[in-house]
Amino acid sequence: HFLMIRRPPRSTLFPYTTLFRSRCIASLTAQTYPNLEFLFVDDGSTDNSVQVIQQYADSRFRILRKKNGGVSSARNEGLRNMRGEYGAFVDPDDTVSPNYIQYLYDALMAQGTKMSCCWTYELHEDDADKPLPDEPHQPAKLATFDNYDQWGEMAHVQSYGVLYHHDLLENLRFDEQISYAEDTLFYMQAVLATKRVAYLIDRLYYYVRWTGSAMHQKYTTKQYSDVTVWADVCRMTKDVAPLMHQTSMTRYCFACTRAFYFSFTSEQDCTALRQDAIKRLRANWRWVLKMPTQNERRKGLIAMVSPKLAYLMWKKAKGK
Repeated sequence: HFLMIRRPPRSTLFPYTTLFRSRCIASLTAQTYPNLEFLFVDDGSTDNSVQVIQQYADSRFRILRKKNGGVSSARNEGLRNMRGEYGAFVDPDDTVSPNYIQYLYDALMAQGTKMSCCWTYELHEDDADKPLPDEPHQPAKLATFDNYDQWGEMAHVQSYGVLYHHDLLENLRFDEQISYAEDTLFYMQAVLATKRVAYLIDRLYYYVRWTGSAMHQKYTTKQYSDVTVWADVCRMTKDVAPLMHQTSMTRYCFACTRAFYFSFTSEQDCTALRQDAIKRLRANWRWVLKMPTQNERRKGLIAMVSPKLAYLMWKKAKGK
């Protein structure tokens, strides 16, 4: 993972994980924004990550070494060592547009905010090296507590694809006790702290969906933190941002529904997890009815009314 911090007269970029991809580093060093510094946190890598970095190393590069402690621990190590005025994360298997930082920086300057975000272009690993479409640059828009819809075009739930001011990052840290949806919690805490976010519908961040990634693995009980994180977001937004809270409640119900069905792919005993998901759905059935898509509403309603029927329908849909 990468963390980039800008500090006049130059900026800082912090990458860290056990895998570093030269393709990703090349996209970072090709940034049109000139004042960058790169900080790589080597989170106990056992491959040739450091050697790959050193192929590109120049005066802008710094490397931190630490014992493996997971994604959040590594990101926090980078945050503790940041020296710049602005920061952004990039995962090592992904790439970014050459204008990634420049456009995000211009967006927050134009809207007078301490935070900006952009859309993501999702690629399959087989398409990772193919040329991307040349999309026209769009003016930055402004999201506030009055119009922040968790399903809208400004909605964002990852730590990457975002430029943060140092003031937001100084005391904000990733929760090292969770390993799934930690991005969502971190991002929403930053949003609630700044109250105003400049956003671009430009697809500046290129997310690569790898076959062996966590998203393609069988469900594990650790992934249930997606539900508890959205419950936290609902609590945090309840008294401060009505629209954000309302749409967070439907995202919360969506997370419960997804956890219920995805848990059937698990090799672990998820009985208690499914029971908890159903309990949460039943306690918030009004919000289940307000989920934006008919398919998700249907799945949520069937699950909370008859979990056994929901399981049978899932098996049939999967051909099992």
